[in-house]
Amino acid sequence: MTYLGSCEDMTVNHHGVALIYFIAGLIGGSFGFAMSMLIRSELATSGATSVGPLLYHSLVSFHGLFMIFLFVMPIVFGALGNLLFPLACGLNDMMFPRMNACGA
Repeated sequence: MTYLGSCEDMTVNHHGVALIYFIAGLIGGSFGFAMSMLIRSELATSGATSVGPLLYHSLVSFHGLFMIFLFVMPIVFGALGNLLFPLACGLNDMMFPRMNACGA
């Protein structure tokens, strides 16, 4: 029996893999949204600071990183790519479905 690591429990269907990427993107987006709300609360107060300047600049940087790499890229490339690419090519599933499941 071959050992596939974490791939044994995952789906190999491209719709299921797209759903996993979509859920991961929403989780990353919720962290980015929380950082956005902290940034907005800091900008809403005039004079009084709810977070320090170093934490504010870190929040702005991490907000950008989270939104690009943990929200946009998993949803656009992972979810929509896995969902629409086989349909656009007229395929039933991805070329290497087990390798595709390992990436999710």
